[in-house]
Amino acid sequence: MPVLPTEALPEGTALAYARMRDQFISGLAGRWADIVAAETQAQRHFLLHRMSGAAGSFGCDELGLAAGRAEAAAEAGDGSALALALQALAAMIERMAPGSTAPSPQSD
Repeated sequence: MPVLPTEALPEGTALAYARMRDQFISGLAGRWADIVAAETQAQRHFLLHRMSGAAGSFGCDELGLAAGRAEAAAEAGDGSALALALQALAAMIERMAPGSTAPSPQSD
């Protein structure tokens, strides 16, 4: 479902949406930390799936696509593709929320 431009929303709704989007972006550090700390590929897959969906909900389409690529690699068990996708995802998160990323997790 595409996100409506905030100009098309009533003022109160647009403000609430903007606050939620800001909270999502400021929470990227925690989401990334969870991905890094994932103990299994299944857990990492789940966290990447959640990030992909949430990013899309808040209009962060490029982030959603990057998380989706990492999710697909995790699901396929392709360690080298996952490592590259996680590296790209970390770079994107760092651009959106500077200082929020740590080293990429091992792809197992």
